[in-house]
Amino acid sequence: MNRRLFFAATTFLFLMATALGSDSALGSDSAWKAGAAKVTITPEGPLWMAGYAARTRPADGKLTDLWAKALVLEDHVGNRGVVVTLDLVGIDRTLSKALCDSLKERYSLQRDQIVICTSHTHSGPVVGHNLAPLHYLLLDESQRQAVDAWVAKFRNQVVALVGETIGKLAPSKLMWGSGRATFAWGMSVSAQHGQSGASLGG
Repeated sequence: MNRRLFFAATTFLFLMATALGSDSALGSDSAWKAGAAKVTITPEGPLWMAGYAARTRPADGKLTDLWAKALVLEDHVGNRGVVVTLDLVGIDRTLSKALCDSLKERYSLQRDQIVICTSHTHSGPVVGHNLAPLHYLLLDESQRQAVDAWVAKFRNQVVALVGETIGKLAPSKLMWGSGRATFAWGMSVSAQHGQSGASLGG
């Protein structure tokens, strides 16, 4: 299954799951509520970047901010689901569980009501123990402390973001559609006579 189909199928199943127990929820414009919000999660100081095993220094600037975004959906009987997207390379199981535990404690959201997605950007910070052999385990103590401090702040930001999003719930109309986006990619390919060539696609 390709990524686009997987994303579409996962999103569809999530939306349907929030509608369980309701035969009319999808057919009524007033049955659904939605809320959305975002917060900047860009580190304030230089941190080591995730996804660069050969990198020899922390980040030395930024081009654009990194964001955490949340969408909360609620059906006509109060069933809720939340999708959180993060501009990060990924998060590990421990951090994911900690976030979900906090959301359960603060907002009574069960694990099956929460979807956490990451963009897999390689232009963001090391995130705790995610990819630890490439990053965290190679850092010195001061660098680890800086990563730990940012992760603690990030956790609080995400939990507060979901609360803000819940507070913005308002009557909404759900719609769906499909589209196509292309992008360029480069890949070395074998050529005749042992030469290398370049292939560009989109």
